[in-house]
Amino acid sequence: MHHGRTMPPHVLVRSHREWPWGLVFFSDASTRDRPPPTGGPEVVVGTRYELISRISHAIDGEATAEVWLGGLPDDLRCVYSSVHEFPSGTLEVTDAAKESVKSSPIDPGPWDCRVYVDDDTNPLHVVLALTPSKPLTD
Repeated sequence: MHHGRTMPPHVLVRSHREWPWGLVFFSDASTRDRPPPTGGPEVVVGTRYELISRISHAIDGEATAEVWLGGLPDDLRCVYSSVHEFPSGTLEVTDAAKESVKSSPIDPGPWDCRVYVDDDTNPLHVVLALTPSKPLTD
């Protein structure tokens, strides 16, 4: 129960499903970035226009990936924080093969991105929390 300490999030995207490859991709709809290697110990890796997070593999059942605007998850741990750009104004949430894509319009430009998970090894819940970022040049 929240006691007014934190503002509730506005959930832009919620995808509850099985995740082939055990990866969730948060990316700009127009990205042509080549995904970085994901075999290392990192929970999240990123390029300028894309973040890739571990999520529970399909063989272990369903898991949930969400994108929040505002609000911070009290019960999850932040494992990644950086600025990423979404120039097309559309953020996609998908798997490695793009078998299922959910998307949301967002303001084009840079965003402060934080990724929260419930478990570093086999997350059942992954949240990308977005807050507008100041432009890199004024």
